[in-house]
Amino acid sequence: MEDAYRLGAWSDRAPFRVDATAIASYVAATNGPDLFDGTTGAPPLFAIVPVFDCLKRAAQRVFGEDAPAVHLAHDLCVREPLRPGMHLDCRARLIGFEPSELGTTAHLHAQTRDAGVLVNEQYASLLFREVRKGGKVGVGPLVERPQRPPDAETLARVACRVDADQATRYAAASGDRAPIHVDDDVARSNGLPGVILHGMCTLALATQAVVRATGGSRGRTVERVSARFTRPVLPGDMLTTTVWARPMPRMTGTYLFETRNQRGERVLRRGIVSTVAAEEARDVGSGLSGSALVPQGR
Repeated sequence: MEDAYRLGAWSDRAPFRVDATAIASYVAATNGPDLFDGTTGAPPLFAIVPVFDCLKRAAQRVFGEDAPAVHLAHDLCVREPLRPGMHLDCRARLIGFEPSELGTTAHLHAQTRDAGVLVNEQYASLLFREVRKGGKVGVGPLVERPQRPPDAETLARVACRVDADQATRYAAASGDRAPIHVDDDVARSNGLPGVILHGMCTLALATQAVVRATGGSRGRTVERVSARFTRPVLPGDMLTTTVWARPMPRMTGTYLFETRNQRGERVLRRGIVSTVAAEEARDVGSGLSGSALVPQGR
């Protein structure tokens, strides 16, 4: 059965050249110019841009080109930040899927390399609505998202408003032009009140909230971002991200977070942002293989 779906088979490698213009576009689309100037390095969630087409193709092998998907969760592990001038090659693979009440949940894995050196890994879980593929096949996400302990210290609550044109700007900057993000009529035909914000844009906004709450980006590098998406975000929504401190084994500068809208509805849960001192970033070598909380060898 697994062979029939080519589980674990990598997509063709896709080249991507990182340039300052693409980074600046992403920074502007995610309201982050006070944290990232777009010339020295990219914000962590820019990592989705080079691998987006690879992830899409890996899913389409099994689910087809027209099957609508909803982003359920994402986990990014950064070995080295992306910078202008890098010549990347990216690949992705479907590692498993399982039935759910609404359809089928697919689990995908992506890698990005620069000159043969792994610079980041990503895991994504996508829900394909009303698509039935039978029982569980392959493996689920190889990551761990710990729950917030009841005694965790609240560091901050950071609010930001989603701009009216945020989804349109993010679509252009990221390459994700799925109709539910740019076309009100299509979004409504899918049971939504109108266009919704990309999950990765919501996660980028929340990650920036954590970075701002914990002292800014100077001298620190984000090495991991993870969260589950629990509710669509609409243009004009007011999002509040609550940040908690929690020391975690073998990892320093780790913060847990969740994000809610103006109605108190949770839109992101089990969020994690881990940072390291910038001079240590290349030596950390944290990986997602097995568990994203267990660093791999250097």
